[in-house]
Amino acid sequence: MGVTLSLIPELEDVVQRGSREKRVETLQRITALFLDGASRYSEEHVGLFDDVFGRLIEEIETKARAELLRMLLEPKLGGAPADPSKEDAVLNWKTYSWEMRSVWLENVLLHRPKRWLPDAFPNYDELLTAAVDAAVNGPTVPLDLASWRWGAFNAVEIEHPVLGKIPILRRWAGPGVQEQSGSLYTVKAVTGHHGPSERFTANLADLDQSTLNVVTGQGGNFLSPYYMDQWKAWYGGTTFTLPFSAKAVELAKVHRLVLEPTK
Repeated sequence: MGVTLSLIPELEDVVQRGSREKRVETLQRITALFLDGASRYSEEHVGLFDDVFGRLIEEIETKARAELLRMLLEPKLGGAPADPSKEDAVLNWKTYSWEMRSVWLENVLLHRPKRWLPDAFPNYDELLTAAVDAAVNGPTVPLDLASWRWGAFNAVEIEHPVLGKIPILRRWAGPGVQEQSGSLYTVKAVTGHHGPSERFTANLADLDQSTLNVVTGQGGNFLSPYYMDQWKAWYGGTTFTLPFSAKAVELAKVHRLVLEPTK
């Protein structure tokens, strides 16, 4: 056990600084050693390896999914122009985009219909291997995998529609661009411009213990102390108690804002 666990620093170093060939060779060797004696390891030790391998897999999963979609659709619809600005001018594999594409892709991989298998591949295993290879060897993939961060790829951008255009005020007018976990295909369904507008949990056994938080804050004036008072909770995945009964509201209140009509 000690011998195998001592290889973790080597794996970490190769992941961060090694060549592509060295990363593949090291991953294969350590994986074989680990699997040969997997029954001897505790859950804690398995977790150490899961963390290292998980960071690699997490970074390439979405990239490989995109490459697989391209390989399946390109033979049917044609290749996309090299110039992104001309993609809408001609029918290509990027033209066909629909809400259920993830379900379609899952069904294709589950049932593996021959009519969808590109002629260049003898089977789906070869297709999947090629998709992963294209993902990790693409021109935009950094040699240093440690710098290939999913959070930066899927960063959320929240800007004030007006004040966000003013450099001096932009910093206080909204969170700006922030790295985040999650994707369209995870329980935390978020993208760069998509996510929950609020998080609300109703405790039907005790409504005073319900919780709620919104994205940025309760104030609409960016000079208000309540303008961004809920952003850290939204971003960090925490929340606030939402009192329901009059007594609970009275005990929990910090300030009161009264809107009165003009006479």
